[in-house]
Amino acid sequence: MKNKTLLLFISAICLTCFQDLLGQSVLPSHNAPFRVSMIKLIANPDFYHGKQVVVQGFAHNQFEDCAIYFSKTHADYLMSFDALWLDFSEKLADSVKLSAYDKKYVSVVGTFNKDRFGHMGSFAGTIENIISIRELENLNTSKKKRK
Repeated sequence: MKNKTLLLFISAICLTCFQDLLGQSVLPSHNAPFRVSMIKLIANPDFYHGKQVVVQGFAHNQFEDCAIYFSKTHADYLMSFDALWLDFSEKLADSVKLSAYDKKYVSVVGTFNKDRFGHMGSFAGTIENIISIRELENLNTSKKKRK
């Protein structure tokens, strides 16, 4: 009995130590979305397909270019193969001025779809049914304002 208890205890510690499996805890977490980098998401589309995710990047919200990119540079050059198309839920689109997030670093929460590739099939996938978008704080600018 002591061996089984010890084995269970060691297993729990090992699971806790290796919580970053594809960017997410291996332990169940009450339906929380996966916090994942765009790199991991694009590299592992089958794993994240149909799952709610939190992704950060540089947003464009323009005609035929409603996407999230790795960086401003990627967005400036429309490097869409390494970007994700954004498809906002009607509820969010009706309640938020989405143009306020154009050309900003943002965090979005939505469902990843590996089978939808956005405008002209140019993107690595789609974040659809987006329920949340927020601008990320520029820490360099924030520090200057505090002084």
